[in-house]
Amino acid sequence: MLRPTRTLGAISLAAVVAAFGAVSVAHAGVHTDSTTACSSTGVCKVFENKSTGAALEAETVGEGKALYVESTAAGGDGIDANGTYIGVIGRAAAGTSGYPFVATDQSGDDLFFIDGDGDVYYTGSIGQFMKTNDNKPVLAYTAQAATRTIEDTGTAQIVDGQGRVSLDPTFAKTIDLHSAYRVFLTPNGDTKGLFVAQKSPGGFVVRETQGGHGTLSFDYRIVAAPSGAANQRMGVSQLPALPHAR
Repeated sequence: MLRPTRTLGAISLAAVVAAFGAVSVAHAGVHTDSTTACSSTGVCKVFENKSTGAALEAETVGEGKALYVESTAAGGDGIDANGTYIGVIGRAAAGTSGYPFVATDQSGDDLFFIDGDGDVYYTGSIGQFMKTNDNKPVLAYTAQAATRTIEDTGTAQIVDGQGRVSLDPTFAKTIDLHSAYRVFLTPNGDTKGLFVAQKSPGGFVVRETQGGHGTLSFDYRIVAAPSGAANQRMGVSQLPALPHAR
């Protein structure tokens, strides 16, 4: 099982301010040459570089932590980083052998991580804060799927029983051409029925069933696999290498 890199060549913050209710350095496995302790309710120590260099740099040549921060105060925060351009930067080498960001629970179980390819993995669910038309807060959720999909929707028309829908050019360039896309139709009027008579990389033809000659509009939903993801499907074999944060 792969582990995220533990070597940070440099941790560069425009300004690093440590403000904790109580900071413990007697944690198991932590060894310090010096300890800064203060009883102030404000900032305990400030690192400042008025030039373009790093305000604080921490480095380790082993598998240890270059920087370890712990707040033992009830409701205390571990790190508060504030940047006028970027607050926090996490780096990892390209590929899946490194992880620029890993979040775990206190037992070390993975909750959320990003691999070196930029793929995001998480456990739990995604809740989105939204507001209704009358400005009341609600919580929305994302749908789950067994395969990777990219979708498009729209409205078109058949005239005298037939119509053609051209795929959006940008959408057409993002779908995987090695697998067929799916089309779902909903007629917006009385009809004997509609069916997809023909599909091509550029669009599809819709006809009325039983040789009908109706003229009406219909809604459509196109579901396709993203380019390069035709064979990706839910399964244990598709699980990525999990990070093991210590």
